[in-house]
Amino acid sequence: MVWTPTIDFLDMEGREHYRFTGFLSPFELCAKIILDGAKVELNRNNYDLAVKCLNDVIQEYQGTFAVPEAIFYLGVADFLSSHEPKFLREALEEGLSGQRMDA
Repeated sequence: MVWTPTIDFLDMEGREHYRFTGFLSPFELCAKIILDGAKVELNRNNYDLAVKCLNDVIQEYQGTFAVPEAIFYLGVADFLSSHEPKFLREALEEGLSGQRMDA
C-alpha cells in the first residue's frame, strides 16, 4: 500500500498530461497545480490561458519552486506562438536566475 498522495492532470478526454507524487505545503501545491495546468494548456495550444496561469504563478507564488519553471514556460509559450528561438534562450536564462529580467 502506498500512502503518498498522487495527483494526475488529465484533459477533458481523460488523457494524462502530468503526474505528481509526494507531499507539498498548501502554498507549494497551489503553485504546482496552476503550473501543471498551464503546461496542459500549452499542449492544447491554448497559449493565452497558459500565459495567464504562468503569470499567476510568478506573481502570486513568489518563493515557491514553481516560479523558475513558470518563467521558463512563458518563454516556451512565446516560442510556440512566434517560432522565434530567442525566447527559449531568454527564458532559460531567466528561469535559472529565478526572476524575470524585465521585472
